[in-house]
Order: sequence, then structure tokens, then C-alpha cells
Amino acid sequence: MDTQVFFSGISSPYQNGVIGTPSYNENDCIDKNIFFFQKMNIPFIWWIEENTNPEFEKKLIAHNFHDLKSIFQGMIIDLKDFVPNVQDNYQIELIKDIETFQEFNEVVCNTFGLPQPSKDQFKNALQKDLKSKRPYMKHWVIKKDGKIVATLSSLIKDSIVSIWNAATLPEFRKQGFCTALFNRVLDDAKQKNCNLSTCYLMSDALAKGICQKLGFQVKWGIKAFSSPSF
Repeated sequence: MDTQVFFSGISSPYQNGVIGTPSYNENDCIDKNIFFFQKMNIPFIWWIEENTNPEFEKKLIAHNFHDLKSIFQGMIIDLKDFVPNVQDNYQIELIKDIETFQEFNEVVCNTFGLPQPSKDQFKNALQKDLKSKRPYMKHWVIKKDGKIVATLSSLIKDSIVSIWNAATLPEFRKQGFCTALFNRVLDDAKQKNCNLSTCYLMSDALAKGICQKLGFQVKWGIKAFSSPSF
């Protein structure tokens, strides 16, 4: 089957899900995934590439999935000719200590509306990685007057860097903080020989405009269907 399951254990649907459309036995695939996540008592999202299989979308609806009416967009930029504009007038830090990470977690979770216990689960998952000998993610912040006002995370795999957790406190938006973080993270990625960067955003996300100004281009759209209530 042409599907991929990811399970974080965090009780927020956007942190768990199924990606793609099964190539056969579609109803059986839907039932098995509902059973798995129901057993774990974890809500999830089924992600489908836009305009690929309207009949399968109808089957999800028949299984009581809810069409979120949101198109999540995958964006990409070729870093070969990209010249980061790294500015020194922002206090950008790479998180290395738990105290700063905990403040980072509060900003990200509050921006994305993650409630308890999802906030603690999100923190525990990322904190476990941060404490490991070889963390797979980096977390970056900008501080103003000693307070975190903007965040960004990066994950490098092979020669591709993916961008996550772009969040800015409401009162500090449209002041260049998120743009500065993007430039710093992409500069770090280029120094590590990355040649591509990707990010996944809601179509109306504030960071979409920032990405487009930097040169990111929309390459695909993904529809989201939330699981039935357990």
C-alpha cells in the first residue's frame, strides 16, 4: 500500500497520521488505521495530495473523517544560488540548555494552540532528542530584552534541510524576526552542504509570505482529514 504511518504519541492530531492513498483494499486500510490509533487513544490526520483521488476522499468521509478544508502547502527552495542575509542586529541563539528549551516550547505550543497534555508530550519528545548525544533537530530562537519572541527548528537529513516550528509572539510579528531566523538557519544548512530546503505550511500561514520572499516555491498541496472521534 502507498501509505506511511507516523506516530509520535503526542495527543494532538497534527503530530500523528497517515500519509498517502492505499493502492488497493482502501476500506480495509482505513479500518486498520482507525483501529490502531483508537487502541492508542490518539487522534490523527490522514494526509492526501490535492486532486489525486476524490473517490478515496469520499471513503474517508464515509468512515466519519472530517474534511478540515485546509490545503497544507509544501514549499521548496534550491540553496545552490541562495545567499542568506544574516544580520547581526538580532540576538539569535541555538538552544543548548533545558531552561531556554522550556521557554521555546511554551512559545511554540501557545502559538499553535496545543493544549495540555499535548504541550507536555511535545516538550518531552523534543527534549529527549535535545539531550541525546546526536540530536536530529536544532532549535533556534530570537530574544528581545531576555525574552524569546520568535522560534524556528531545522532538521538536516542527507543534503536537505526541513524547517519546522516557525512561531512569533503576536506582539512581535511583522518586525523581521522570523525572516532573520530563516536566513540564519538556511546559512547554517548551506555551511553543512545542504542543497535544498523544504517546509510545510497552511495556505494562510504567516510564514508563507516570508518563505515566498526568500524564494521558496509551492510544489504541492496536501489535504487534511481528521480522524473520527474516539
